[in-house]
Amino acid sequence: MTGSCYPDAIPLLITIDKYYAQKFTNLITMLNGFTNSDGTTALDNTVTTWFNEMSDGDAHNLNNLPVIQAGSAGGYFKVGQTINLDTTNTGSATLSQGNSMAQCNPDGGGTQSVNGTNQQTGTDPSIANAPINKYFLNIMNALGVMADSTGFPVKGGTQPVTHYGYSDNTADFVGGYGAQKGATIHSPGEYTALKA
Repeated sequence: MTGSCYPDAIPLLITIDKYYAQKFTNLITMLNGFTNSDGTTALDNTVTTWFNEMSDGDAHNLNNLPVIQAGSAGGYFKVGQTINLDTTNTGSATLSQGNSMAQCNPDGGGTQSVNGTNQQTGTDPSIANAPINKYFLNIMNALGVMADSTGFPVKGGTQPVTHYGYSDNTADFVGGYGAQKGATIHSPGEYTALKA
C-alpha cells in the first residue's frame, strides 16, 4: 500500500486486462455451447463474473468496481444491459479510475511515492458508494446460500443473506481494516436493480 511509483503502471494493467478479457470470452463461449435438454445452456444456469481484485489498487478499495457478468443463474439476474449501482452518481455511467496514481504525476507534480493508507489515494466517497459486498449477496442468494438471524451466511441458515463483510461504506476503508471505528454494514441487502 505504500512505496515508489511504478512507471507506466496503467498501460501495463490495460495489457493484463486485455489478456483476461479474452480468457473470460472463451469461458462464456464454452458455457454457451453446452445445451441442456430443456433448450437452455450451461451459461443460462450459471453466473460467471470477471472483475479486478481492487477498484483502486493502492487504497485497496472495492467500491465502484466494474463487474462483467454473464449468465442469469437460472433467471435470477437481469441480462443484456449495463447497470450503474452507484447511488451518488446516478446521472452518469462514468466510472472513476480512483486515485491510486494521484501521487505519480510523470511531469513531476506528484511525490512519486504512493501511500494507500490515507484518503489521497482512496476513491472519493462522493463518487463511489457501490460496495462489492452487496453484489456478493446477490450471488449468494442466487445460489441458495442462507443466513441466520443476523443476516450473515451460515451453514443451516433459514433466511436470505443480507450481510457480508465488515463494512459497505467507502469512508470505512481509509487506513485499512480496523482503522475506522464503527465500521459496519450500513445498508443491508443485495442490489435489487440486478434481479430479474
